[in-house]
Amino acid sequence: MKNKRAYRCLERQNVIMGGFSLEPTQDDDIEDIRVWRNEQMDVLRQSSLISPEQQNAYFDQRIWPSMDLEQPENIFLTFFEDGKRIGYGGLVHISWEHLRAEVSFLLETSRSKSVSKRQDYFSVYIEMIKRIAFDNLGMNRLTTETFDVRPDYIQTLEKNGFLFEGRQREHIFLNGRYIDSLHHAVLKKTWQYHDRSGGSTIKVLLSSAGGKIPLVNAIKSASDRVLASVSVIAGDLKPLALAKYTADGFIQLPPTAQENITKMMDLCDLHNIDLVIPTRDGELEFWAKNKHAFEARGIAVLVSDPAAIATSIDKLAFAAFGKSNNLPIIPAWEQPEGEGQFVVKERYGSGSRSIGLNLSAGAALEHGGSLSNPIYQPFIEGREISVDAWIDRHQRVKGLVLRERTEVANGESVVTTTFRDQALEAECLKVMEFLPLRGPVVLQLIVDESNQPHIIELNARFGGASTASISAGLDIWYWTLLELDSQDLELVPFQRSEVEIRQIRVPQDIVIYDPDI
Repeated sequence: MKNKRAYRCLERQNVIMGGFSLEPTQDDDIEDIRVWRNEQMDVLRQSSLISPEQQNAYFDQRIWPSMDLEQPENIFLTFFEDGKRIGYGGLVHISWEHLRAEVSFLLETSRSKSVSKRQDYFSVYIEMIKRIAFDNLGMNRLTTETFDVRPDYIQTLEKNGFLFEGRQREHIFLNGRYIDSLHHAVLKKTWQYHDRSGGSTIKVLLSSAGGKIPLVNAIKSASDRVLASVSVIAGDLKPLALAKYTADGFIQLPPTAQENITKMMDLCDLHNIDLVIPTRDGELEFWAKNKHAFEARGIAVLVSDPAAIATSIDKLAFAAFGKSNNLPIIPAWEQPEGEGQFVVKERYGSGSRSIGLNLSAGAALEHGGSLSNPIYQPFIEGREISVDAWIDRHQRVKGLVLRERTEVANGESVVTTTFRDQALEAECLKVMEFLPLRGPVVLQLIVDESNQPHIIELNARFGGASTASISAGLDIWYWTLLELDSQDLELVPFQRSEVEIRQIRVPQDIVIYDPDI
């Protein structure tokens, strides 16, 4: 197989966003490009038809040799949708001295006949070419020249951050008449700090951020692959939340109490927040109850429905839910029932806090006397398993990953290992589909020696060690950002890693060099 052609100047050879990709033009692209150009000469700086021989000679003499240069004059890229070639363009007349380039773009002829499709495709292409120019090549300025017979393209440029800079009157003689050329440009700093009123930045607020630095980093990593620019803002009640040192900003939040809803919404408005991601069990009810009030202000909240939250945070209600639906959820009682050993824990909040394990009925009652709202469950020996999943806005499970809690400290997996078990995956999927869940969720369960699952609890949020499942292909934050941007997730399938992942969670120093510290 012939090696793919690549540009030496590009650190990353392609940009992928949803089902679209933009990558260096190859030999098998150029005939389609020639045909499209000949069919659309009236919108191009092209005065005559191009023959196959002329096309091949141009690329052989001008384009292919330049790909090995550190500073080529032009960079030609092909535009794909779901692997199908649908257009091409790139950066032309590049001035490396001044770090500027002109953007070119041509859509496949049949798609270009619909104004709405032209605008949609062009918007996607613009954001992708910005990432190549500004992020990959370090360009400072992008320019365009558009004939005034293409008002929809001009509208799309201006919607996507290009500013009108001038008009050359009767600059082109086309189809028997003179037409004007319009010039637009966008600067790197304008693109980087473009707020949501321009539609190109998503601001994500991570509430109860605390020390959840791996979570901040996971969202930021996913943001590098989406269409819009994304800022991750850490939010917490405490001003010393460590996550603020890796986030793009910090907001000190009021307590998630109903009397603070107006204050909370005003803070989100003030900081142009587009999406709130709750991360702590104790705040889920607040966000679920008030989700629609925030949405009315244009602020999305990634949280399950109130009914699902009420069932999941109340361990007694969760056990009753399992019994009524014939699901393998461990029973729970307000007093010990039956023979054997027992587990005692708080009815609400973290299941690992003040837990009593493998106790007799008498010892369990004694331990329960020290708790606020104790519940009692049968003690079951087996492997401790966590199941991470992500559920879309239609309450469909996009994917899930099983992982064993290999080593646990303070209720959190410090070493966790992914594995496959299709029967167990199907059982967990069934449980999740019974509740109106949304976004990231975690099931905790015990698998006994006969490989039977016993579900302990469901956390309707991202788990402390759920980053392991991201590494295994459960692309939680990428899917979240794509869905927020109204992208079609059917084009982005769950691709689970063929190899298993072992994650070891260890502290890591962060060093900041700043003369103003």
